Amino acid sequence: MSKSKLANSEIKQEVEDFISDKQKVTGARSNSFQSLFEFVLDSDQWTRTEEKERKSDGLESLIFNFSSDFVDRYLARLFPRNQRTGVLEVGAKVYDDKDGKMVSEIMSVYRKFYLPAILIEQGMNFLIGGAACLYYPQNPKTKKAEIISLNPRNCSLAWHGDELIRFAHKEKFTDGGEEIIYYDKNVIINILIDADGTYELESRKNELGFIPVSWIPCFPKPHSKEGRSKILQLMDLDVETNKQASNFSKRVDDNTIPHVNVFSDTAKEGTYKRGRKKVSYLKGDDDVRVEEVNESSIVLEYLDFIDKRMRRKTGIVDIGGAIKAAISGVSLSFQFSEMMDLIGFMRVFWDKAFREMNDAILTYKFKPGDYDTDPIYNPALAFDSKVKTEEYIMLLENKLISRKDAITELRAVEDPDDVIAKIIEEDKMFDYLKPKVDDHIPDDGKKVKNNLTK
Repeated sequence: MSKSKLANSEIKQEVEDFISDKQKVTGARSNSFQSLFEFVLDSDQWTRTEEKERKSDGLESLIFNFSSDFVDRYLARLFPRNQRTGVLEVGAKVYDDKDGKMVSEIMSVYRKFYLPAILIEQGMNFLIGGAACLYYPQNPKTKKAEIISLNPRNCSLAWHGDELIRFAHKEKFTDGGEEIIYYDKNVIINILIDADGTYELESRKNELGFIPVSWIPCFPKPHSKEGRSKILQLMDLDVETNKQASNFSKRVDDNTIPHVNVFSDTAKEGTYKRGRKKVSYLKGDDDVRVEEVNESSIVLEYLDFIDKRMRRKTGIVDIGGAIKAAISGVSLSFQFSEMMDLIGFMRVFWDKAFREMNDAILTYKFKPGDYDTDPIYNPALAFDSKVKTEEYIMLLENKLISRKDAITELRAVEDPDDVIAKIIEEDKMFDYLKPKVDDHIPDDGKKVKNNLTK
């Protein structure tokens, strides 16, 4: 029986049964998200028992949190800002978009729902929790796309191969109420449940037959849709760094405070003073020694080993203060190659999500079709713009690339059709400044006719 012929109570029960069936997966994901977010974002890296015991022993509980550094650096390069304007942006390229209307529609939706903020939030979900989710439904009234950031830990998913065939998202409110969004290929259901158990249910046909959700897993296991957090490989090393550095901090504090030893038969405690212009009342045979205990370098070497191990795992390069002179873009790319390769693997899933979202945006605006799009990111690393520009000039002169493609690759997220239109318009505005083709202006300033044009 179709859902349209079922009573609201039966529809609601069927949706809740689907969510319940997926509870084992969603529950494990939610618990993982919670603990990892506390570890990274709240710097909750000592147990309560450890903190209590250390405090009673007078020990510091330092938190280095390399995991937070990892997330910040990768997030900055996963969605880099425009190096000329400093603005975080992602663009789109639509093949066979002759009049540029398709790119304009995509970019207008991106701007309206401020995609950069959504990407930062979902990027943190992706790097810390192991999965992100882009939700882009059609507004029932305007018929245009919306982009909404959903919490991945509350998503229930059913798959047929690589195709998402059922989806539900359950969000709890602070007042005790809930909202459930449900999709399959045939129907869209929204349920609002009040704290007292009363509810409102809206069910409508899924006219377009697809689910406007892109699930983005981070390095999933083969044949699995659940992502794996990159923080899991850093947690033990982060905790070990905290413990060893904190213990070392106490020893440094004890051993670097000078110990004053007084050798005297007559001096009394308090009769000698330390410091500049102070006088100590000691006799000729008395002696005072200031002793310090030098800490072994083994602990420092061990901490340095852990730090290098974490950087090796993540591909993060620390070049602070190491560059003394300008280096080429090729050399810089080589230094960051491991990190860029890892980000390249991550973007495989993000690229797919952007293509799916762009396809939905164009379908809502125009009509269902076979849209071919690509996301466009700004360069993650600085490059020598002069060398890059000269390279493209050479390609254009030899007709090895089109102007539109050159603008797309050089100007990142800007619409090449719009840029070309502006260039043509400006050329028309300033055309009167150019000398005519059939005129020749001699040194004396008198205009004469060029015989070559006759």
